[in-house]
Amino acid sequence: MLLDWTGISESMRLDVQSIIVGSLERPENLLSNLADSVKALEDRRAALEAELAQVNQRLNSINAALGAPARRGRPPGGGKAVAKAAPGKKLKNRSWFEPGEAVALMKKIATKPMRPSELIKQLGVVKGYAGKLGKPDMNRFTWAATSAVKAALAAKQLLRRNDGSLSAAK
Repeated sequence: MLLDWTGISESMRLDVQSIIVGSLERPENLLSNLADSVKALEDRRAALEAELAQVNQRLNSINAALGAPARRGRPPGGGKAVAKAAPGKKLKNRSWFEPGEAVALMKKIATKPMRPSELIKQLGVVKGYAGKLGKPDMNRFTWAATSAVKAALAAKQLLRRNDGSLSAAK
């Protein structure tokens, strides 16, 4: 039995594990132990929610005293983590192709049938990335080019031949 422990404190993990182990030793008490543990966890949750409401109320009163607008509940974005650049640096845009650029380049490159891996390598050469990107960025480019090839095949801009090679659609 696998349990997802994300967001659960260590003490709560130990409580749940001890209940499970104790229930395995005495199977006749399994349901009553589980019911008791669920009730205890629900009570703990209610107490934490009440405490969170008090903290939010205090924050709102402090913000009101400072003249800042009151916040409600979670921060903007639902409390999800957002990627941020290190101080003094900017995040890089991960767009490898302009709209329609990949298909136009593939049509120029694939004038004769070639394997998909050759087409992807030639895309890197034409874009000027061959030998100039680090390994992680080259892997990202390769995956972007692979996705572009799959999209071009789906849109019938490239044709897959019986031997697996690709060529431009006419």
